[in-house]
Amino acid sequence: MVVDVAQERDVDGSRRELDRALAAQARLDLRMGKSVRLTQRVKVQGNIDLYNVTNSGSVLADTNAFGARWLVPTLVLEPRILQFSAQLTF
Repeated sequence: MVVDVAQERDVDGSRRELDRALAAQARLDLRMGKSVRLTQRVKVQGNIDLYNVTNSGSVLADTNAFGARWLVPTLVLEPRILQFSAQLTF
């Protein structure tokens, strides 16, 4: 995984590292499907989707104001999700 980090100068001239939006995000989504023809005109397809397979909890945004909540994450990747679906084509 490549992490793209930008170097910027703060107001006082010191250097600080900033993550570019979603640059350090690691997410893997998978889909498996099976298609079955029921008749000449009707086909059904079943799907299993698995989102965020690695269950990465990358922080996408955090609080940058000083105080009790400084650097507390405000936005993280969604948790692992398993979804079943079917599609009927006629």
